[in-house]
Amino acid sequence: MKRLGHYNAENYWSLLWYEPAVRATPIGRQKTSHHFADHGVVFWRSDWTERATAFAFKAGPPEGHHTTALLPRLPDWHLSSGHAHPDAGSFIIYANGKYLTGDSGYAGVPLTAHHNTVLFDGRGQAREGKGHDAFDDVPYERMDAIRITEASLGPRSVTLRADLTSAYEPELGLARFVREFRFDGRNEFVITDTISARKPVVPTWLLHADDRVGRAGDGGFFIERDGTRLLVEVAEPRGGRASVEPNDLTAPGRPGSVDKGERQVRGERLAVSTPAPAADAKFVVRLRVAAPAGGRRQ
Repeated sequence: MKRLGHYNAENYWSLLWYEPAVRATPIGRQKTSHHFADHGVVFWRSDWTERATAFAFKAGPPEGHHTTALLPRLPDWHLSSGHAHPDAGSFIIYANGKYLTGDSGYAGVPLTAHHNTVLFDGRGQAREGKGHDAFDDVPYERMDAIRITEASLGPRSVTLRADLTSAYEPELGLARFVREFRFDGRNEFVITDTISARKPVVPTWLLHADDRVGRAGDGGFFIERDGTRLLVEVAEPRGGRASVEPNDLTAPGRPGSVDKGERQVRGERLAVSTPAPAADAKFVVRLRVAAPAGGRRQ
């Protein structure tokens, strides 16, 4: 490793990944999208230039779908999924060299509230809030049901659909939670959430900014990074309650006490809730990337 110029113990992964049979390919000829089906993660980008628009979307179990079949064959395998977050349905958007929206980074106590997804009656996914591993003692068969059910990836349009129902604890009473994520290949995203519950609940839709969420004059919102804006229009629910709040979390603590770090505020989040508890709800949110003044549109 020293001879190869490695500077970090983690660099050994490059030796494990190295495959001499794979021919070198210029970055501009690499594929610009891929669906990692096992983990339920999709990456897409318009091109390989510095001004590309790119996004990532996640909806899968913490250790991948293949783990469901492996667990019965390895009875001494005890999962520890502390590096996975309770973030099914979350997404990241990047454009013009700027990170516009995504998650809050590494936390000592990972919560759904740190990601671009949905809370129900203020509660997130799995058994969050009890420590560093939000999936501790959650039946893996239930997590395996979190999945991307459609992934249509084209250069001019993208459609993703995901079933997120089983990401949440049964006592919340969710009967169906399907997220549809669409992108027009240029600058507009449309996120549609269809929710049904066995009892009235208050769903809260979340969108995060590394710094602040601004209010637009037309009643919408925006996130801005160095001149590039992500414009936010909440089309549904009508009459919903919207607020901008600090994104506070428990930072990682010392080794051995990772869930006992200090409290930190990392930017702000937009929270949109239905006007009242409901058994059926629908969210439709449009996000549009506005290029910097003088810059080309994506």
